[in-house]
Amino acid sequence: MQGSILKKWFLCTVITGCAYVTTFAQQDMQYTQYLFNYLVVNPAYAGYKEATNLQAFSRVQWAGVNGAPDVYSLSVDGTAAAGDVVGWGTQLINERRGFTSLVSLFGTYAFRIRLNQRDDRLSLGLSAGVTQWQLNLSEARSNNNITNIAEHYTRPEWRPDFRVGVYYNTPFLYAGVSATNLFANFSGDIRVPHLYVSAGGFIPLSNSIGLKPSFIYRNDFKGPGNLDINLLALLLKQLWVGVTYRTGIYIGQIKANEVETIQTTNALAFMMELFVIKNVQIGYSYDLSITGIGWPGSHEISFSYIIPKKRTRQSTPRYF
Repeated sequence: MQGSILKKWFLCTVITGCAYVTTFAQQDMQYTQYLFNYLVVNPAYAGYKEATNLQAFSRVQWAGVNGAPDVYSLSVDGTAAAGDVVGWGTQLINERRGFTSLVSLFGTYAFRIRLNQRDDRLSLGLSAGVTQWQLNLSEARSNNNITNIAEHYTRPEWRPDFRVGVYYNTPFLYAGVSATNLFANFSGDIRVPHLYVSAGGFIPLSNSIGLKPSFIYRNDFKGPGNLDINLLALLLKQLWVGVTYRTGIYIGQIKANEVETIQTTNALAFMMELFVIKNVQIGYSYDLSITGIGWPGSHEISFSYIIPKKRTRQSTPRYF
């Protein structure tokens, strides 16, 4: 009898926990290496490098914590049409957060407007795709703890999704605004819309050293946003090294129950990207919480391969 009660208690705990994750935790994954490929946060970035850019990416958050989030993605983007006025791209993303699993597929179109002879560009982008959401309760199922209610939660559900963005760049600076999960409020998606605002620049100090300061602000309008302040250095045109300071920030009146949240979201991230051989880059970053409960560190690894076009060489390097 006692064992039956414990099984029911366990099942209720699982369902309640998953409902909590569904309601409160399904926000966009927080990337650090977006600095090496802005396509993950802004569809208008598609085609920026004016070459075919393939990238594989992995993030393991709070390494060693059972059920902690992780994400794996593959993306490719490039340009089409005369003058590279069209950017295109596609992304496949697999996220896992505790019992929650999401698989997303996006197609991206960007219209790139050339503003002057220096090739400054204003790009308008749109991504459309679908996300499959599912709860994985295989462990509970093996213990005969699945009821009809639990089985309902484990059925795959498909949701449409849209992203839009604006991206402006010159050879030495950029700025962008984008929004994700735009269909969430209409489709019953477990995620919520997000706003991203970013900007940065490149400062050449010599032939062998350059600095790239930048920031990105994220907000889901459900609580405190996040602000990343980044500083990267390019050494010998072969190696990027840098640091990010991440903090919670609230624009507007702070609610009483959100003061502690803002105070416990500060983190540092250290990153590098190495040009292993021509057009092949490998990146790594490590995030470490510096306040609050002190979560274990988070790891990101990226691999990218650029296939240049056979026509004329780029008039300026691509620093972003």
